Amino acid sequence: ALLPLLLLVLSSAVALANQRVLLYTAVANDGFYHPSIPAAVRAMKQLGEDNQVDMVHCNDRDEFEDLDLSQFDALAFVNAAGSILTKKGAGHMRNYIENGGGYIGVHEASCAATSTPWYLRLVGAQFSYHPEMSSATMDILDHDHPSTAHLPDRWDVVDEFYNFFSNPKDLGATVGVAADESTYWDEIQPLKERAKLQGSPHPISWWREGELLSAPKSKLGGGLDNLRKDIRKGIQGSGGAGRSWYTGLGHTSACWKKDDFLQHVWGGLTWVLDSTTIASNQLQPGPDTPGQKYN
Repeated sequence: ALLPLLLLVLSSAVALANQRVLLYTAVANDGFYHPSIPAAVRAMKQLGEDNQVDMVHCNDRDEFEDLDLSQFDALAFVNAAGSILTKKGAGHMRNYIENGGGYIGVHEASCAATSTPWYLRLVGAQFSYHPEMSSATMDILDHDHPSTAHLPDRWDVVDEFYNFFSNPKDLGATVGVAADESTYWDEIQPLKERAKLQGSPHPISWWREGELLSAPKSKLGGGLDNLRKDIRKGIQGSGGAGRSWYTGLGHTSACWKKDDFLQHVWGGLTWVLDSTTIASNQLQPGPDTPGQKYN
């Protein structure tokens, strides 16, 4: 008679609390505010509710710097823009990633904290410019990842198609979504010049795991290389065994109501949340391991 009760107690002892994600949408004075942010917040909160993931929203950099980031399994920067990391906030975030925390960036997140090279390496590349918003076709290069498994080989979208100052592959990223540049018009920079900087095919969404903050041995440019002042202060960032995922899509309010795009973003986040470097995926996490602990 005691066995069922004992099994119930044991199962309760190892039950997981919901994973927790910080949804960060701050826009500093030097950043562009996307009117789609409210729609993105609503969509992400609904996805969290549907999938038993607690979403905590923050849209202020001063509030961000006072948060205990170690309680979060991942940070989701959705259209965060400009100088959204104070000195204190940047230090907390750097420690969080170095300890194994996860990150996803959406759209303008690649145009945030641009004076912080380790953050740009975390994203994978820095935004350069975009042509006028239009419709275009994306080529899906990897169907095995949760963020792309549901997509057709050719995916038609309406968005701003970002160009970047460097190639995320140079940091070891896997590019899963690329823009077919023959399906839209970009008259700002010649195709060869764009390809020389960001590689070909044109990267739109990518992911990588491990060494998220470490600088490459050879200089890559594009804002990724350590600044001498950061090295002198010991704040250049290194390591980071967790996972990072980014998509350049997400400009319009309409896209945050489309199932294919929402699955794209949520698939990226679930992949980050599956990392073995966060506490919710470890039976005996260390004292500095970020994320929700076992009950």
